[in-house]
Amino acid sequence: METLQPLVERFPEVRWEESHGQPVAVVPAGQWFDFASAVKEAGFDMCSDVTAVDWHRSRPDRFQVVANLTSLGHRRQLRMITSVGRQDPRVASITPLWPGANFAEREAYDMFGIEFEGHP
Repeated sequence: METLQPLVERFPEVRWEESHGQPVAVVPAGQWFDFASAVKEAGFDMCSDVTAVDWHRSRPDRFQVVANLTSLGHRRQLRMITSVGRQDPRVASITPLWPGANFAEREAYDMFGIEFEGHP
């Protein structure tokens, strides 16, 4: 976790969890892009997937956006998760950081109606 320690200190609002040995950062939606930028600077050079989860009636914030990131240099993976509301589901696009996120964000928009602000 030493690779991630600077992120833990810089973003105290982010809640950290672990899932199957993988660190998971639960990020407030308003910090999604800033946190992702810091993650990229920390060496997570590949975004392998962006997807969404529809909790329908189970949670007040209906949707979660999930990004799976990989650092080839550190040989680590990181999952980022944020929640977005029912009425106006939107979050910043991470496509400017990882161009490969383009299609996955488009798919999440098509399937769930989640808008990715700044998406090309």
